[in-house]
Amino acid sequence: MKKKRKIYDDDDGRTIADMSGVGNPSPIFGGFIEHKTEQTEQQDERPEMQPFDMTRKERGAYILGALGAALLIGMVFMVGLGLAILLMILVWSK
Repeated sequence: MKKKRKIYDDDDGRTIADMSGVGNPSPIFGGFIEHKTEQTEQQDERPEMQPFDMTRKERGAYILGALGAALLIGMVFMVGLGLAILLMILVWSK
């Protein structure tokens, strides 16, 4: 077995994360090259997940929940902006 060359003084030669199966993530510098390893082949053998079928009532509940959460976050920002404007008016009006 080939001995690894130590780059740093505190390098003990252990492999923390094996990056040999990682391809180039940039499409500009060579595209999305994917190297097949044993681990990726095992992952490919998994059965695909079936889509979750929702009833019309459940879908509406999810949509209303998401809209309600978004509106609640928007209201928090609006109240904060209103308080900041009120504080500025009170400080600068004197």
